[in-house]
Amino acid sequence: MNKKTYSYFLMAWSVLLSASVHAQPKNVIRPSIEHHVPLAGVVDLVNVQSNFNVVLQSTEIEDQSNAKPTGADTVILPRQEENFQEDMPAGALNKTTTIDAPGIISQFNGFSDNSYTPPDDNIAVSNGGYVLSAINSIYRIFKPNSTTQYKSSYFNDALKTALPGITGVYYDPRIIYDAEEDRFIIVVLNGSASTSSYIVVMFSKDNNPADGWNAYSFSGDVFGKSNWADYDNIGISKSDLFITDNLFDDNQNYTEPSIIQIDKNTGYSGKTLNYRTWEPQTNFSVQPTLFTLVPVSHGLGADYGDTMYFVSNKFQGGTSLTLLEIDGNEESSGSNLSTSIISYKTLAATSPKPTGSLQESSTYTLNEGDTRIKQAFYLPGYIHYVFATKDQTTGYSDIVYSRLNMAKSSVIYKQFGLANYDYIYPSLASLVYNGQDSSVVIGYCRSGKTIFPEVDIVKCDSSLTFSSPVSVAPGKSAVTGSSTQQRWGDYTGMARQYNSVNCYFSGSYGNNSQYQTEIAEIGPKSAGIPENLTSVKQNVTVFPNPVTDIYTLKFELEHKSRISISLYNMVGKQVALLFDGIPPVGAQTFSFNKAGLAPGIYSLEITSDSAAFITKKIVVQENR
Repeated sequence: MNKKTYSYFLMAWSVLLSASVHAQPKNVIRPSIEHHVPLAGVVDLVNVQSNFNVVLQSTEIEDQSNAKPTGADTVILPRQEENFQEDMPAGALNKTTTIDAPGIISQFNGFSDNSYTPPDDNIAVSNGGYVLSAINSIYRIFKPNSTTQYKSSYFNDALKTALPGITGVYYDPRIIYDAEEDRFIIVVLNGSASTSSYIVVMFSKDNNPADGWNAYSFSGDVFGKSNWADYDNIGISKSDLFITDNLFDDNQNYTEPSIIQIDKNTGYSGKTLNYRTWEPQTNFSVQPTLFTLVPVSHGLGADYGDTMYFVSNKFQGGTSLTLLEIDGNEESSGSNLSTSIISYKTLAATSPKPTGSLQESSTYTLNEGDTRIKQAFYLPGYIHYVFATKDQTTGYSDIVYSRLNMAKSSVIYKQFGLANYDYIYPSLASLVYNGQDSSVVIGYCRSGKTIFPEVDIVKCDSSLTFSSPVSVAPGKSAVTGSSTQQRWGDYTGMARQYNSVNCYFSGSYGNNSQYQTEIAEIGPKSAGIPENLTSVKQNVTVFPNPVTDIYTLKFELEHKSRISISLYNMVGKQVALLFDGIPPVGAQTFSFNKAGLAPGIYSLEITSDSAAFITKKIVVQENR
């Protein structure tokens, strides 16, 4: 985010209720009247000339990291080495069990030209393989199976024709891929005063980011109370796009959160955009401290009907979670918003230390933020989410991965960290093909007095067992600047590619005294054999490649397992199921005829019932 640092602001938290309430009876409110916004224009994100010069301006407000959380009981969790605590009685230690670590299939540079902090990493990937990444005011597009950027530009340059009246710096980009519609959505903010605050929404016209985007803008003063919008989050349901924001007055004081519910089909079609607004804090007396509502989209790219959940922690910490639910689409006049509070059994989340995280060979520290939930997704019956908290024993920052059981209104969690290091700004995605498995991959930032700021990943399986961490990008230098405490990489981004078992992770590490962003494609241990890793034990070969007639697939099957072999085209559609069965253990040889396949590039995928996933690119040519 391209923002100058504000002094810590004071918030009016005068009416605080105890966080020990468990599953309070739901309170219900109705939406506002329907609003309408005309199409501003069609935006070309590829054929745009970049000449915008970034000028730093205010954006996201920092938190009161040194404030004491309300209703947070002290929980002592013993700590000797990197370990994981479940929601258990204070003092109990959960043993660490090793599982397969996630694999890095490929990785490449996302942004190396970010001379200011923090880099607001965000990422999305389509079934067809297009990767969209953004930090602050800059976006980048990568073509399928390419680690070289297809286009890089500033939002200001791309939007200046469609939105000439918006002249400030764009920030807080959020990108999401709608698998049901096979399109992208981008939301970006502009301005930091009530008279100049804008929320800009772009809907891709089809599944190719080069084919144009329908752009809309409306005021960030969502309720007309002289506020401006900051810290946006987005999510999608069957019919709608949801945007949440934190609203601030012109004195930089936090006032309340907002929810905007948009009929996404009007955006895809380029028609007048229809939307409604929700004002949960003003209408609910049960929770007057709502701050940063995170929409919960489906973790496997499906929809769970015209319902959207939202989760929120108190930003300074506490012992409870707020759950909100909108149960109808934008067109439904009978839709409503309900809320309830769910208590943690033993967890007392606390904002990380205000002195900031240390860096190797540097007197500069990194702002660790607060306990707000950073990312969440839904699988049938459960909401998965992540945030950071201060470890009550070591004083360092840990990652907390949580699962909310919707039927029981209860949460289980594991806490992940290591003394002398700070773990912060997590993101997560589902790492499986179906909702029966709860395995996730979590990305995060890490720093300490013996390392430079780095980004890593870790896997957590259905039994809440963590793998060993995997380094995506080790730090190469401390991050420095004009003040002794720098903003950290708020945030990391994690996005699932829904027609595979893989995810894309985006995070920033220290390099040349500033941040550099690395993008990595992530899978299970056996997921995706990179073309250049010939030493992999289960070496998979396809020959001849390019294919002109008959082609042969060879690989080693180490354990008895049901496997399937499929071909997918470049837009992620399955064009052939080549095999489905249980072959004998050992060397495997399959031969196939390319009959019926049009010339082009395909993805040959091997999956097993143990969630192993291997992919190879093949090129089909015409017979000569």
